[in-house]
Amino acid sequence: MKYLEELNELRLEIEDIDKTIIKYLAKRLTTIKKIGELKANHNLNYVDIMREENLKNIHKQICQKYNIPDEFASEFFEIIFKFCREFQQPKI
Repeated sequence: MKYLEELNELRLEIEDIDKTIIKYLAKRLTTIKKIGELKANHNLNYVDIMREENLKNIHKQICQKYNIPDEFASEFFEIIFKFCREFQQPKI
């Protein structure tokens, strides 16, 4: 039964990690909203493909450092980029 205690501890650790991820996603969205407002005030396009490509390269390097498959980060951040583009887009 000791394995069940260990399993529960590990599951609690996952819950804490997930809370941290969500907390930082919320912070990212707050920052994205500020960027969107700044871009709107200066008539800039809300999509910056060069910036996204730069971030993808940074993510790839970080993945290599932590031995995480590039595909995982690529798919993960593509979802984040898509949502953030929509979130940042000016509402008409």
